[in-house]
Amino acid sequence: AAHDFEPGDHIQRRRFGYDHHAIFVAWQENPEGFVVHHPIGKRTNPLRGKIRHEVRNLRDYTLVQRPSNPDEVLQRALSRVGESGYNLIWKNCEHFTEWCMTGQHRSRQVFGALVGLPQGACLGAVVGAALVPAATLGGSPTLGKWAVAMGLMAAPVKWHFVVGGVLCAAPIGAVMGLVSIRMLARLRR
Repeated sequence: AAHDFEPGDHIQRRRFGYDHHAIFVAWQENPEGFVVHHPIGKRTNPLRGKIRHEVRNLRDYTLVQRPSNPDEVLQRALSRVGESGYNLIWKNCEHFTEWCMTGQHRSRQVFGALVGLPQGACLGAVVGAALVPAATLGGSPTLGKWAVAMGLMAAPVKWHFVVGGVLCAAPIGAVMGLVSIRMLARLRR
């Protein structure tokens, strides 16, 4: 629960499609507390993409990890306040909090998405490649008419379908990778 946070804790808030990570610093008045985090921010915000030390409502945050060395974690976090250069893949809020906790920049969310992307692309290629033969062999009037109208019935596999399948399924694979990483993290706890 939010009221249990201690200085130096790695905390997170689940958002639609991702988790936002921060380092807890101190309570202002529960549920509001000071955190250091690396949000991307709104386009109109002059602090967009900068590491910030600010007050946040922590009601929806949960504890990820309590450090054995909270003073060192806080020192690391505060030493980077004002630093800019947010990047979703290489320098996001999770990279920042992991560095504060361990000295290593890493993001399980990014890793999960990157691991899932090729899996989704492969699945999409297989599904896309199977569309024309399925329309032909299965006698599907809808798929068959569509394939004939597009002039795609001449060969058993057309790259349009393969590429389309990859483009549609790759994001699904990335989400599957994120879900896998979250499930593995829960199993470790």
